[in-house]
Amino acid sequence: MSERDVKLVVYVGGILIVFLLSYFLVYPSVLKIKETQKEIKIAEKTLESKKATLEKAKKLYKEYNERKADLEKMNQLLSPEPDIIFQLIQFEALTLNNGMELENISFGSLGTSEKGVGIFPVSLKVKGDYPHFKNYLEALAKNLNLIDVKTISFGSSKEGEEGVYSFSLKVNTYTEKTPETRTEKKTEKKTEEKTEKERK
Repeated sequence: MSERDVKLVVYVGGILIVFLLSYFLVYPSVLKIKETQKEIKIAEKTLESKKATLEKAKKLYKEYNERKADLEKMNQLLSPEPDIIFQLIQFEALTLNNGMELENISFGSLGTSEKGVGIFPVSLKVKGDYPHFKNYLEALAKNLNLIDVKTISFGSSKEGEEGVYSFSLKVNTYTEKTPETRTEKKTEKKTEEKTEKERK
């Protein structure tokens, strides 16, 4: 074998060794790097998804707290049920505290509003002068339990009572209970009584 042939064999052998080293050592490393890059991308996407989910959760929690606060305020505005004694005390106090006289009060039947809360109508007749009546209306509007004035009418002052008028008002008070919930409770009570009798 000539020197030239030896050099050729060495050259080809060197190339073959480099190729084999590349195939068995470098190529797997390249594949591993690509796989790692792929895993990193998946992890980044998962992280972004978790961040988005966390932001949505924070937003929902914030909305819940806001609605919870509104609900608590609404619960304060509504009476638990149409309590006539409570309403008598409430309107008597509002009338006296604003320099008016409560002449008459009557109550209507419990109804249901479009928003699903109970409406408990009240008819009032109060007596006093206009400045005090104005204060009385403001007190009704600012009252902790929601009072909605629907109609107002007034009569002329009597002889010897100059500047004093009789004011008739129709107002709505609002309750958590509706006719439906009251009927449901009555039905439940009757069912419980019937079950108790059957047991005996």
